[in-house]
Amino acid sequence: VEDYGHLVDGSRAHQQKIKESIEGSLKRANTDYFDILMCPHGGNSREEVSVPEIFTTFESLKQEGKVRFLGVSTHNDPAGVLNAAVDSGHYDVVMCAYNVINGGYMEAAIKNAYEHGVGIIAMKVAMAVATHHKKLQPIPKWRVDKVDHIVPGSMKPPMKAYLWALQNPNITAVISNLWDENYINDNLSVVGRRVELNYG
Repeated sequence: VEDYGHLVDGSRAHQQKIKESIEGSLKRANTDYFDILMCPHGGNSREEVSVPEIFTTFESLKQEGKVRFLGVSTHNDPAGVLNAAVDSGHYDVVMCAYNVINGGYMEAAIKNAYEHGVGIIAMKVAMAVATHHKKLQPIPKWRVDKVDHIVPGSMKPPMKAYLWALQNPNITAVISNLWDENYINDNLSVVGRRVELNYG
């Protein structure tokens, strides 16, 4: 970052790419506007979420009625990117990796975002304990043991992972895996449920 952070693209071509991307997506989705523009999608550093041209491009699109809110998504260094997004004062929502494995690392950043009115969409919540990605299998047993310890009961580990995240009052929403109808039904089974979490 010290050597290359200043090279993060904020050029006119980058601004035009954002606009063209939105225009194309609106046409394909057959709609007039999107609630959230995720830009950047997959931000990896403070520099990537601090490009002034992103903010001016968003404001232009917002004035045209094509987008309503600005968001950023992040897989890597989610706490660092989340804090940078909050510090910028421009982002309304951050979609970030959050699960029982990185939860301790994320809590302060998530609370800070909540206190500044920035919504959090938690993603990869169940991926810590279940995945279809062959390269990430098998899931280490200690991860499943951890979620089984924190969330009591006989639910499947992914359901426990979702329930754990949904009970965080500073989280706005949780993305769930929808691989097939069975997963959808499983995921719906945690709606409205609460359990006493065990951190002891």
